[in-house]
Amino acid sequence: MQETIKQSLGEVRLDLAGGSPLPNLGSGLARLRRWAKRNPLPDDEPGGVDDLIEESRQLADHCAEATWQLMEE
Repeated sequence: MQETIKQSLGEVRLDLAGGSPLPNLGSGLARLRRWAKRNPLPDDEPGGVDDLIEESRQLADHCAEATWQLMEE
């Protein structure tokens, strides 16, 4: 906060752990949000969440068996 006062900065986010004031990221975030709205991910995006869920289900029995064997040792 002292650094902010010294530099006569207006509204800035402060890092309360010390160090320089954090920059205002509002305009950059707004630009990224606008870009994301214009460029949505396709439904068949490789590595999407649905693929990960299916892969996790397929591996669940193998993981359980491996864990069981490790616990018996």
